[in-house]
Amino acid sequence: NVIERLGRFENSLGHGVVVGISDSGLYMDHDQFDQPSPREFGTINPHARKVVLYEPMADRVDQSKSVTCGHGSHVSGILAGSSWSQLHPDVGVAPQAKIAFADIGSQQAQNLDEYLFNHPEILVVIAAGNGGDDGVRTISSPAGAKNVITVGASLTSADSLLPKFRCPRVYNPQSVASFSSQGPTSDGRMKPDLVAPGEVLWSAKSEAPGSTVKTSDVCPLQGTSQATPVVAGMAVLIYEWLRDGWWHEGVYDTSVGMTYIPASLIKALLVHSSSGLVRRLDHNKVHQPCEARTSVPLHYPDMSQGYGLPNMSNVAFFSSDDPIVKFWPNALQPVVPSVTHHGQDSYPATLTRHQVFRATLVWTDPPGNLVATRMLQNDLDLFVTVRGAPHIVVRSLTSSDECNDRLNNVEMVQVTYEDVLRAVGSSELQSRQAIELELHVKGASVLIHGPQAYSVVMSITPSTGAASRRSSGKSPMNTLTASDSWDDWSSLWWASALGVVLIGLVVALVRHFRRRKDQAQPTKMVVHLHSDGKSYGST
Repeated sequence: NVIERLGRFENSLGHGVVVGISDSGLYMDHDQFDQPSPREFGTINPHARKVVLYEPMADRVDQSKSVTCGHGSHVSGILAGSSWSQLHPDVGVAPQAKIAFADIGSQQAQNLDEYLFNHPEILVVIAAGNGGDDGVRTISSPAGAKNVITVGASLTSADSLLPKFRCPRVYNPQSVASFSSQGPTSDGRMKPDLVAPGEVLWSAKSEAPGSTVKTSDVCPLQGTSQATPVVAGMAVLIYEWLRDGWWHEGVYDTSVGMTYIPASLIKALLVHSSSGLVRRLDHNKVHQPCEARTSVPLHYPDMSQGYGLPNMSNVAFFSSDDPIVKFWPNALQPVVPSVTHHGQDSYPATLTRHQVFRATLVWTDPPGNLVATRMLQNDLDLFVTVRGAPHIVVRSLTSSDECNDRLNNVEMVQVTYEDVLRAVGSSELQSRQAIELELHVKGASVLIHGPQAYSVVMSITPSTGAASRRSSGKSPMNTLTASDSWDDWSSLWWASALGVVLIGLVVALVRHFRRRKDQAQPTKMVVHLHSDGKSYGST
């Protein structure tokens, strides 16, 4: 089961969350979306069982190219499907979430970045596209937007494929699909951000346009469209985990529930939870014998998989055990951290033998200029120093040996205890049982709308645990020049629109939901967009 492998928990199923989906249409008579309330269009009903709003931008039916399956119904089922009759399994990643649906519109990356910068609590998840067989630089707008989560497609298990395509040597969950679009973006940024299973997923099947037949049938589809609602559903579950206070001690406790959850924190947690895949399938090899099918080895992170495959189990917990991760902001330290130009925040950590330290930084960057050669406006740096060895600096995985990352607004640093020992080469340090680290977030260039808010996640896990592989042959240890100085200051989802969405509609939906006075608790609207180089239904 794809969802169980990615770490879904029975305590977090999407309760009280509304996700916004825009696609080719939604077959409302399917058991995964059916409900007893009147079938109304263009009207918000927050008490509906599943679909609280259907905004008919087109024709109120699932007009996709696949008349035997239905693209919009399929992806909606993956994200939030749940059986009304209770006679069939729930197919959704977040089955208790409700849906606000709209037919597809259009939007571009720069406008999307601007909207998200002005609404930092809104998370957008977008499909990378299905142009990967054409090579690199196949990420198109709006999937190249820096403030969204862009999702590529990995493979599912070999059992989900037709027998003639089974080839366990390369066809397994450690492979990226050949069709999954590849980065970099036009200005060199890394995309996609993550990958998720997207080859042959089964979900809700719509009937022919105009039909009102009740159905519970499912059908298979593949593409980054199918991978994207998997990640969007996981974002919903993480949102609920934070909102309901599970993050603090692994129990439901709204007294420590987060009332404001920036999208950058959900994105940082998803990226932090991820692990690298092994290979990318070569294109045009699927019809060849198994022994002739080839693949390309992957580094971590890279332009095929981004930061890899997310797994909620690597960040979320529902027990009295010690927390798996630490992150800021949180309900006990609710002020979103921020840095000024050349300012710096530091977070201490202690690393012992056979452990790996990982930290992830995400910030919602101001929108770039359409004619600019670089979209990143405010540049933050993430790096680690070692107490007692100031010449040792661990830069982010997307940095070069001589230069910090100047392109991306997602950065990750990872280092093991043994890496530090080898780099330090000090008998005094090697004699210690523990190594004291300092994680730094520095405002390398914050000249627009400063200070720059950010979210940061860090964890210490066993070296043999779920931490991702580093790029082979690349040492994480880099040395700063003497001119660099570091101030010491110690402190310590959501929705899916597959197709293209009209941003004015999104703003209107958000305002509608915020005007509701009769809801039991505030409901946020999150938009999940899709761009796969194909159109589904009317635009």
